[in-house]
Amino acid sequence: MTSDKWNIDVIQKMIDDKIEENLTLEYKCAKALDNNTEITKDVSSFANSTGGTIIYGVKEYDEKDKKHLPERIDPIKRIDMPKERLEHIINNIKPKIDNLKIESVSINDNELIYVIEIDPSNTAHQAMDHRYYKRFNFMSVPMDDYEIRDIMNRLKNPDIDLEFDITIEKRNRKDDTFGGIRLSSGYGNRDEIYFKNTLEIYARNVGSVYAKYVYSYLSIPSELLIVGKYNEYPSLIIDNMKYIKFHIDNSKRDEMKGDLYVGFYPSGPKRFEPILPRMTQYLEQINLIEGLLPLLEKREYYIYWDIYSDNSPMKRGNILFNSIKRKNIDES
Repeated sequence: MTSDKWNIDVIQKMIDDKIEENLTLEYKCAKALDNNTEITKDVSSFANSTGGTIIYGVKEYDEKDKKHLPERIDPIKRIDMPKERLEHIINNIKPKIDNLKIESVSINDNELIYVIEIDPSNTAHQAMDHRYYKRFNFMSVPMDDYEIRDIMNRLKNPDIDLEFDITIEKRNRKDDTFGGIRLSSGYGNRDEIYFKNTLEIYARNVGSVYAKYVYSYLSIPSELLIVGKYNEYPSLIIDNMKYIKFHIDNSKRDEMKGDLYVGFYPSGPKRFEPILPRMTQYLEQINLIEGLLPLLEKREYYIYWDIYSDNSPMKRGNILFNSIKRKNIDES
């Protein structure tokens, strides 16, 4: 979200829609601005990770089952924390963070909310307590020595992160087609609403050097995948749960001229499409079961991933399915 779109209505809608905290979004109550060291700790952790947004002036729920959800606006008094003072505190981070934006969102003449947008950095930043922090499980935690050195190497090697979207598409079976041709009723074209759920995977280069080759291995719970579709893929057991292992990369095949009448378009030779610095590239789409949302409400499911790019060290991570951004499309 660009800074010119921040206003009180946008923030209130985030609260109403219960937009949960994640690796790139954090809510902070007004009292969080009382501790200068904590401010530098939180801001530097975003710069040392994948960047993101901190909203000061929104309180989270205290209840454990609603943790990380915004509850209400918690106004900041202008007289207690003018923007100039907040900028001065953040400038105590060493070295100074470039391209950081502080947006003031007015509530009234005396109260406001601060939105801080932070880009991922090409070096490691130190908080006022002389420590280095990163984002992990929605928190700011101290970094290990090797992680600090990895950030320093962003100027030498590409640094690839994976990003995910879940698309929930409401469809009508009577509109289903194959190769651009509508199916006959004998092939299941009937007036029936159903949901097509897909997981979309993207690679984002947060470093300063372009990535020529990107390879990733994703492990996804088999319970969330369309039954029978991925039977030939390798599987493994993690925490007593069966996972299907996918290999994806940044290779592309150009479509060649084909037969329009049968909807068949042969592909050209395989090539790798470089990912430039700060660029996000679509990698793959994986089909999920229709009853996805009820399952996600019953238990926690994770995606585990390893990613390799050129000469960069292998990166490993995981993400909770319920924290992935969802897109709703109505094609019914």
